[in-house]
Amino acid sequence: ARAARPPDPAARRAGQDRMSVLTRYLNRMFLVRLAVVMFAIMGFAIVVDLLDVAEDLAREPGGALPASLRYVGLRLPIMFSELLPVASLIAGLLAVADLLRHRELVVIWSSGVRPITVLRLLLPAGLLLVGAKFAVDDIALPRATTALRTWGIGEYRHQVMEGQSGPYYWLRSGADVVRVSANAVSAGALRDVTVFRRDPAGILTERLDAPKAEVIAGGWRLLDVTQRIIAGRQIAHLPTLDLPEVVDLEHIQLMARPPRELTLLQLGQITAAGGYGLRAIEPYRTWMHQRIAGAFIPMLLMMLAFALVRSFSRTASIAPVFLTAVGTGFTFLIVGGVASALGEVGLLSPLLAAWSPTVVLATIVLGLALRDGAAR
Repeated sequence: ARAARPPDPAARRAGQDRMSVLTRYLNRMFLVRLAVVMFAIMGFAIVVDLLDVAEDLAREPGGALPASLRYVGLRLPIMFSELLPVASLIAGLLAVADLLRHRELVVIWSSGVRPITVLRLLLPAGLLLVGAKFAVDDIALPRATTALRTWGIGEYRHQVMEGQSGPYYWLRSGADVVRVSANAVSAGALRDVTVFRRDPAGILTERLDAPKAEVIAGGWRLLDVTQRIIAGRQIAHLPTLDLPEVVDLEHIQLMARPPRELTLLQLGQITAAGGYGLRAIEPYRTWMHQRIAGAFIPMLLMMLAFALVRSFSRTASIAPVFLTAVGTGFTFLIVGGVASALGEVGLLSPLLAAWSPTVVLATIVLGLALRDGAAR
């Protein structure tokens, strides 16, 4: 028997060059359409958003136009994060429609490129989506929402939060229970501080009242303290009293914000501290996982369009692909939102709430691509 001939290096290089050209072509086609779709959707969303806060912007002392430009700049990262998954799905469908209309996908499949290979070729654009979504969610969005809440405009005005009773925050610091003015905390100060000190059994032993406190290394320094010893019914007045290992003021301010507006590091700090007794930790655990799992959603929705198209290639129509992809995509977004809500209230494991929708969507995309590739 004749020995098998070694592969021709020139033919192998030619094949690699063809795949490289196809990779650039597919990724460029998708990214161009993504830019157009994002521009159109975000433009419409910005107009609607400006109409909603027009009265607040008109009252700004610097003028409505500078305030509007500043507001739009701060809202862009938030809108980008919210609209990127939908825009990725629509851009993927538009790219598939163009490829089908010009019979380019038929040529690609006829040349031996399997559907799963097409998804692999789209990985550069997909990974770009993953990086962009994570960077915006973990860097740009927290900074933008911080600036908007400091500004106090529209829906970002201060609202009473869980753990806030009237004008106060109640929180746990070790075995102690601390009450502090919520308005002062919002302004970065400590006022009307009361500390209820307890023994290891949880029995109240001492109460400390101070009209003012300041942050020092490792804790707080209470000023003009009134100390009440419960057991001996003694009252003493102290000029200062240091409380070590009390909750950081910055962390209390973080607790007043929704978990979605915090960075991954801040979510980890709050979770490790058990929510400081101010809020339940399930929302923070859920969003820790959601921050990572959610970064893959735009890439998977984009690939969903390319995974579905093979099943409907014989119909010579893009309509079934559009209907199936849009229906699947929006169903996934709804189910993902419900799962996150269940995770935040503790009815579902945070890990399961954040990752199960993403894993299911990835399984659907890979299953479609592998099935259609095997059916060739």
